[in-house]
Amino acid sequence: MWRAIQRMDVPAALPVLLQERPKQAAVLEAIGDSWVKMTPPGSPLLLEFHQPDGRFSVSDIEQLLTSLQQKVSESLVLTAVFYGTPHLRPQAVLVLELSADEGTISQLVHSDEQLSALQVGQAALEQVHTEHERLWFRVRQPPKLPSAVNLAVILTGMVLMLVMVAIAIPNFVNMGVRAKRAEIPANVDGIKTAQLAYDASFERFISQPEFVPMEMVGKGVREWPSGTAFDTLGWAPDGRVRGSYKLDVPGCQSDSCRASDFRVVGISDTDGDGELATYTAQKSVNAVLLTPNSVQ
Repeated sequence: MWRAIQRMDVPAALPVLLQERPKQAAVLEAIGDSWVKMTPPGSPLLLEFHQPDGRFSVSDIEQLLTSLQQKVSESLVLTAVFYGTPHLRPQAVLVLELSADEGTISQLVHSDEQLSALQVGQAALEQVHTEHERLWFRVRQPPKLPSAVNLAVILTGMVLMLVMVAIAIPNFVNMGVRAKRAEIPANVDGIKTAQLAYDASFERFISQPEFVPMEMVGKGVREWPSGTAFDTLGWAPDGRVRGSYKLDVPGCQSDSCRASDFRVVGISDTDGDGELATYTAQKSVNAVLLTPNSVQ
C-alpha cells in the first residue's frame, strides 16, 4: 500500500504530517507552497522516480521543476507529491504530479529526449502516466544494440538450430516408416514357425506361390483374405496388413509337398515410392532383409 502525501492544503496538513510522517512532510514543506497548486489548470502528468536508498534531495526536486518550466512551459506546475515506499518493495518511490494545458503535456510526453533525461538526483525517470495518453515505461538505462559478437553468437545459434531441424525431421519421418515396415519380418517369421509346425505334424510343406493379399502393396493397410493355403497352414495375421506374403516350396506343383526346404517371402512399400522392401526366411534362417535399408 502507498504511504504517500495526497493532494492537500499544505499549511493545514503540515502539523499532522510532521507528527505522523515527518520525512514526507519535510519534503513538502521544503518545496514550499509556491510550488504546490491546489487547482490543476489542465491535464495531470505523473512522473515516477525510484531510489533504492530512499533519499531524495529537495533541491534536486526543485531544480527539476525549474528546468521543466524553462524548457517546456511556464504553465507547468506541481499539483501533488507522493513520497513513500510501496507495499513489499524495497525501494522508495517519488511521484510528482504536474499539470498544464493538454498541448504542453502532449509536447512533453512526445519528447523522448526530454523524458529520458529527467531525473531527481541519481534517480532516473521510471514511468510516466497521463490521463489522455497511454502508459509510458522508461528504463533507467537506454537499451543497447547487440554487439557484433553477440549478433554472431545469435546467428550461429540460429544456423545450428536450422541444421538440427533439417536432420531431425527426415529421421523422424523415416522412423515412422520403419516402424510400419517392422510388420513384415515379424509376419515372415510367424509363417516360418507355422510351416515348421505343419511339417512336424504332416511331414509336408504348404505351398502358396501367389502373394497374399493379391492387391498391390502401398502406404495403406488391407484386409487379410480367406480361402488361401495359409488357412491350411493355420496361420493368419492379427488384423489388417501392409505387406504381402507367399510360400515357395522348390519343385512343388501342388498345395503341399514333401521337400527339404522352403522359402517365405514378404514385401512392402510403406512410403509409397514404388520400390519394394523384401524379407525372406527359410527352414533354418529367420527373416532377412534382401533390399537396402533405405527401401521401405
